[in-house]
Amino acid sequence: PIVDEVAEERTDVKVGKVNVDEQPDLAAQFGVNTIPTLLFSKNGTLTGRTVGFRPKAELQKLIDQNRR
Repeated sequence: PIVDEVAEERTDVKVGKVNVDEQPDLAAQFGVNTIPTLLFSKNGTLTGRTVGFRPKAELQKLIDQNRR
């Protein structure tokens, strides 16, 4: 639910979600072994990754850090 909230509030970034059970090849391509895994990219380049639950404020901070 936090990712959905951030997606609605942060119109300055694109947020996408992938069901790894339905997209195992995509999960493997990005090395996703644990859920939740959040990947950050800028201009098609991976800029960061975090695994496990993160509070909303921390997620916002991670987004800001990975936009630079």
